[in-house]
Amino acid sequence: MASNGEEMEPVDKEKEIQIEFFLEAFRDYIAKTVDYRDLMFFKHFTLDQKKQFRSQAKKGADDSVVTNEMIGVILDMKDKPGRYSTLVNLFQFELENQKVSHILQGKQMPSYAGQQKEKIQRVMKVICENLDIVEILPVLLQHKLIIGRESQNLQNTAKNESNHEAALDLIVGMLSNRQIHWYSKFLLCLIEAGMEFLAEKIDKPVYDRILGYQKEKGKSLSAQEQDHLFQSCEEYGMTSLSMFALFIWHTGNKGG
Repeated sequence: MASNGEEMEPVDKEKEIQIEFFLEAFRDYIAKTVDYRDLMFFKHFTLDQKKQFRSQAKKGADDSVVTNEMIGVILDMKDKPGRYSTLVNLFQFELENQKVSHILQGKQMPSYAGQQKEKIQRVMKVICENLDIVEILPVLLQHKLIIGRESQNLQNTAKNESNHEAALDLIVGMLSNRQIHWYSKFLLCLIEAGMEFLAEKIDKPVYDRILGYQKEKGKSLSAQEQDHLFQSCEEYGMTSLSMFALFIWHTGNKGG
């Protein structure tokens, strides 16, 4: 990457323009699914800017409003030519947020996965009454559905309020935000944490497919086997952008 004050190489400039396009196109989606606390690690924010974001949150601003404000600041950082690649690296390597890193790179389109969420919504009461937060947190961390800070917050909620409230926070506010195959990963987490009955209650066909795959391959699946399992048992609702989105992007940037 070129240093400050230097002209970026054409390939880098093209990449930056492409990431900027997807950040602007899916800004609302990202604002609603990314915790502003994650974006606080973006290295180009000044200390004063971070204080301002924190102040907004402490005054009661919705997290999505703060995240949206932060995205706006990033878009306005004209003096940081490599900021968008830095942002992708943050999501991909530090935060391990597979969904957003893929969206920003134009690999996939965002989806609210309505059908999957409806299945969970139908049995929400059963989940909140039976999901053991303490037991499932290590498995959720292992499969990168949550991060350490979120795990601690859920433990505190379970301890200071109730397990029911912690389960609700997980299902409504965290579960679908980070991983592309969050739905089938969550069902696998339930099985691995000894809560098979919940996985079966949510989606018996997917539950049966996971058990069948484990019977064939063994319960200790490799990363490659897990990826194959998740892809085979889940219709995530995200479509490759290899042709469609890049066509839109090039169309919108003709003559630019």
